[in-house]
Amino acid sequence: MDGEAQDPSCGFVRASFETGSLLLMNHEGEHFRLVWNEEVGANASEDPTRHRDADKDTAQQTRRRALPPGKYMLRSYRIARRDEQGAWMLSVTGERLQKVVVEKGRETVVEVPEAVHCEVGAKRHGDQLGVQMNLTGMEHAGLTVYHGGVRVPAFYVLHGKDAGPPHEGRINYG
Repeated sequence: MDGEAQDPSCGFVRASFETGSLLLMNHEGEHFRLVWNEEVGANASEDPTRHRDADKDTAQQTRRRALPPGKYMLRSYRIARRDEQGAWMLSVTGERLQKVVVEKGRETVVEVPEAVHCEVGAKRHGDQLGVQMNLTGMEHAGLTVYHGGVRVPAFYVLHGKDAGPPHEGRINYG
């Protein structure tokens, strides 16, 4: 469903982020991908140039996405950012991230955290060193960070008690 619906039987969803997408699933197992701004593709729900020069009220309305009323489960979200180094994307996927209730004629704001939780551990096995890293988003869901469309690897440096050289490595994840 594209942007602002004219159907008075719909409810509306707005995301807490500026650019990205939400993947919602209803109780029948149907998936609805809602997209904001620069994310493109066959399922994009809005022209990214649509509200660049619009006044604040109009821009706020274009942030809403129409959905049939009902109960949904957030299954995935992507948050996109751009800086002087290029395009970045945080992608989080899980079974049951958050319940979302859409009511006829009302707006529901889906708040998703932009935090990355990182747990790191290392254990020596004889002359081998095992390093484990766990990156998660909300509700301990799987998380991947992309830069320029490529997964960003995780690097580590471990310093021991002795004065020897540090242990360095790269961990693939996601």
